[in-house]
Amino acid sequence: MRDRIAHSEALAGDPTTRPDIAPIDTGSTYIDRFEHGGFRSGDRTCVNRTEMLRFFAERLRTLGVKPQFVSWAVPFTRMFAALREIGHVDAPAWFLFELTDGGILGGHPGTIDGLEAHLRFLPDGPLEWSLSNKIGNVTSQAALAIERGGHGWPELGCPDNSAVIQFIANLSSAMGREVASVAQTQDMLGL
Repeated sequence: MRDRIAHSEALAGDPTTRPDIAPIDTGSTYIDRFEHGGFRSGDRTCVNRTEMLRFFAERLRTLGVKPQFVSWAVPFTRMFAALREIGHVDAPAWFLFELTDGGILGGHPGTIDGLEAHLRFLPDGPLEWSLSNKIGNVTSQAALAIERGGHGWPELGCPDNSAVIQFIANLSSAMGREVASVAQTQDMLGL
């Protein structure tokens, strides 16, 4: 369990490399890819036991690193809500909906319907949320995220970070939501 967070601990030990944020997948899922009528490996499963999630949340808190709680499906979101209820989540929380395409079946599909299914279970309370699409294009879902108060970015081929940021900034501006500055983002996330 501890080896899965060792890299965050090592980086957090030096103020020049301490990350602001580190992800915690709040459940277990299948991450093997289904392609051409078969599975790529047959054994790719991400397992996150309850005690492991509690340890990760507490350890990141001790290190001064904000967790980004990641939900691949509704049970992950429910686990996040439980962790928050028992005191393992500091406000404001940062929550990521991980949609999946490209043969990864362990998350909601990378579609508007997939995101809508997640959003029906978005817990109340102070939190910021975003989304990504593992091995897929998140453009349509980014528009819905912006409309609903979340944050998103597209995978348009292999753009560099500035191209992704510019695309979402333009989309957000066109939809009437201005992009937060670095200082505003740090304030929103309590960094």
